Amino acid sequence: MSEPKPQEEYRGGLTADFDAEGGIEAAEPWEPWETKLVWYSIGIGIAGLVILGVIINATIL
Repeated sequence: MSEPKPQEEYRGGLTADFDAEGGIEAAEPWEPWETKLVWYSIGIGIAGLVILGVIINATIL
């Protein structure tokens, strides 16, 4: 039989030994265009739900 190999130190995945707060501290602030993109996306999503709700209410219900 062959000898077992020594365990290697893993650098990723669920076995990673990393500091979770390090990623939070390194976050960079959003650019203004990114904030606008998020707000416009939320607005379009809400408007789409309202429009689809009206269409469904008028045709099916």
